[in-house]
Amino acid sequence: YPSQLLTMLLDDGYQADVQNFGHSSETSYCIGARIGSTLAYLSEDVTIPAGGSASLGNTADGGLIKSVMDGKVAFKSTRDDTNPVLIGTHLCNIAINGSAYTVSLVEPSTKDVVLPKNAILVVGGETLRNCDAAIVYQGLNNWQELTMEKWIKANVDVRKTIPKTFVIAPTTPAWFFWEDVDGHGVSVETTHAHFQSRCYEEFGVYFIDLYDVMSQRIGLDMALADGKIAAITAEDEAAVANNQTPPSLTLSGTANDVHFNAAGYYVMAKYIYGRITQVLKIAR
Repeated sequence: YPSQLLTMLLDDGYQADVQNFGHSSETSYCIGARIGSTLAYLSEDVTIPAGGSASLGNTADGGLIKSVMDGKVAFKSTRDDTNPVLIGTHLCNIAINGSAYTVSLVEPSTKDVVLPKNAILVVGGETLRNCDAAIVYQGLNNWQELTMEKWIKANVDVRKTIPKTFVIAPTTPAWFFWEDVDGHGVSVETTHAHFQSRCYEEFGVYFIDLYDVMSQRIGLDMALADGKIAAITAEDEAAVANNQTPPSLTLSGTANDVHFNAAGYYVMAKYIYGRITQVLKIAR
């Protein structure tokens, strides 16, 4: 959706740039570590041999990189918004080789260098941290590790770093299973009402509830009106009746898929566009 959002802004005469810093399959803790809002650290000593590199473990479980929020920091990509990484007092590069992390010094040393246990990681990404506003969509890849209050805290911490951060709710009801949500495991409607009210209480107009759009008729009607879908099918109607993302908006063409097709991302971009242009003072 970022490219469609940028097109909408430019077509309407706004002076804007939209950059996508999303990394597929990363978790809330990775987002926080990249932005600098969630503290990440090494769980044990790591020795980088002279002129070489050292292992940081397996990327699947985050290896030796941990979060103070008791979650793994399993980076899936090391683009220009990751490296270099300051680990303690040493400027390093982290690489992903298959399923393994390795770390090396930006300026190789002629001696072994020890990165001490509990050394703090300051991840690259100054462009991200220096943006005027951010849109954060998180919580699906590690929903089992979260509760409602943990999810909210992760986003509160991001907003401390980038105050004008729009927080987007998951488009599938991850909160349904969170034990600190009223009616968890019983009622989608009850859990959504509690989750939604807490988010509006915490984030106000900076909270964007895409679940209300993508899993209801709003998204379908928007796509149909703008010619992005030819018709609303019986399968679509059945999906929204069950609070699921309709097939006409999903990549797989099946209900409740978290991955959207072009029409779905168009709806997502248009709804976000409406909110940010109402809230932010963007120059034309």
